[in-house]
Amino acid sequence: MQYLWPDWPLPAGVRSFVTLAGDFQQSIYGTGNLGLHVEDSPPSVLNNRQVLAVDMGWRRSPVWLKQVHGNQTLTLTPDCDALKNQAAEATADAVYTNMLKVPCVVLTADCLPILVYSRVTQEVAAIHAGWRGLVAGVIESALSNFNAPSQELSVWLGPAIGPDYFEVGGEVRQCFLHQYAYLTPVFKAQTVHELADKWLMDI
Repeated sequence: MQYLWPDWPLPAGVRSFVTLAGDFQQSIYGTGNLGLHVEDSPPSVLNNRQVLAVDMGWRRSPVWLKQVHGNQTLTLTPDCDALKNQAAEATADAVYTNMLKVPCVVLTADCLPILVYSRVTQEVAAIHAGWRGLVAGVIESALSNFNAPSQELSVWLGPAIGPDYFEVGGEVRQCFLHQYAYLTPVFKAQTVHELADKWLMDI
């Protein structure tokens, strides 16, 4: 399995990474798919998860989430049901813990993975941030679990689809601007001709 290691200063004992898809000739999902929700071969996905656990030296398997583009955060504590019954995926789009040696994972394709860490209080979170989750407040939901003040949090934004290839309709723009008017400048209007030229260049 291939990995992207963020250029992010973390103390010894704390690691962050993103898995990368491998050879797409093997299947339409490549060789590094970790999601059971995309109709990939379950044995292949489970094998990939096992390879990941071995590569990372995990003694405890992560809790895999059933992500629904919502704002729920799974808080991992010693007595939580998700850690006791890891066969069942927990419905959430973010995961938080302050426990040692407990991995936090999210699955992304074009959505934004956000990793958060507090050196002071030794808390971590991983967030699956699609546009629906962002509007719903998934970041706020995850950060509400931290005991550390916001200025003590370190955040890394992972790979995601960029503005040149993520076209949204007016209804998406209005969803954001209704709550966050200051985001007006981040939306760029494009004409039909501009879109056609972009796609022609990509062919």
